[in-house]
Amino acid sequence: MAALAATYGFRGATAEEMITEAVARAGDREADAFLSALADRIAVVLAVVAALVDPPLVVLAGELAQAGGQVLRDLVTEAFHRNTPLRTPVEVTSLTDDAVLLGAMDAGLRSVRESLIDSLRYALTPA
Repeated sequence: MAALAATYGFRGATAEEMITEAVARAGDREADAFLSALADRIAVVLAVVAALVDPPLVVLAGELAQAGGQVLRDLVTEAFHRNTPLRTPVEVTSLTDDAVLLGAMDAGLRSVRESLIDSLRYALTPA
């Protein structure tokens, strides 16, 4: 990420700072080129994952996605749709916590609840 940003003249202490600066300078040739290059890289990964999983929605999470906000989201969506026939919507999360961990915990809890309910159903069914 830092090497890509440096290619377009962006330097900062963190990747988030570089993306935030590029978003603030949106409309500038170098900023737009950097954000487009970043979006293209993200879109390639999304295309692979979406082709395998076929999710109803792709949610960009983490510090980089939040730093890029709607500007990066729009560029990622455009690149994603340009590189795949899938039209999966792309959004940026507003959660500042670890969205992946929270989602995994929710899915795990749902699975455990369903298993418990199923086991109770079978235990209470007369033989």
